[in-house]
Amino acid sequence: MYTLLFTFPPGKDTMYCDMLVHSANTTLLLKGIYASQNTHKSLILHDARDVTTALLLLNSDPAYTVKIASK
Repeated sequence: MYTLLFTFPPGKDTMYCDMLVHSANTTLLLKGIYASQNTHKSLILHDARDVTTALLLLNSDPAYTVKIASK
C-alpha cells in the first residue's frame, strides 16, 4: 500500500483540497488506476506500477504537488 500526499499552496481550505484530491482520484480511475481517498490531502494506491504512473499524471497540475508519503 502506498500513500500519495498532496501539498497545496498556503491558505487553501479543507474543502478546496478535498475537491482537488477527489478530482485527481477520478482522473486516475479514468486511466484504469484504482485509488482510495484517505484524507482531504491523500490517496492510497496498492500497486507500485500505479504509483509511478499516478505521480507522472498528477504532478502536471499546477494547483498542487504530489509525493509518496509512505509505502
